[in-house]
Amino acid sequence: MTSPLQRAIVTGLISFQFARPANDSGRVVAHPGCREAYHSGNICDLRRNLKDIKEDFPFIDFEHCGEDDPTVPHFGIPGETCDSVVDRMYDFTSWLWTDMVASSSSCVGVASHSVSLFALTNGVLHFHEGAGEEATGIFGTGEMREFHLEREEN
Repeated sequence: MTSPLQRAIVTGLISFQFARPANDSGRVVAHPGCREAYHSGNICDLRRNLKDIKEDFPFIDFEHCGEDDPTVPHFGIPGETCDSVVDRMYDFTSWLWTDMVASSSSCVGVASHSVSLFALTNGVLHFHEGAGEEATGIFGTGEMREFHLEREEN
């Protein structure tokens, strides 16, 4: 899984290339639910036109990203709230769980961004008692963490 922002795509492809099967049967899926938060108009938090990204990465499944509206600029997008980022990451995690069950996957890598992952680890996931900064702290550039997820009904 990857954010549709190019920097996450490239980091994910470099980081997880060793995990793809030799017969290339693995899949790479872009999903807007795990993109960076739009807290500002910073160009690094936005993305290029999706048409251009699709041309650069034709082997990635972008079906969940929809299509760009050419009349909407990719700058000046109003910032999200912290609550809306947590809600988006909750929805993404729920979608991911459903996708993993449907595809009989037991392991997935997600290339995302520090603010979105911080929202995931501090607003969506619940850790066992004693989990500390190594689980819930802000992610560094290119940092990977491993989580074992179990779904609870409540």
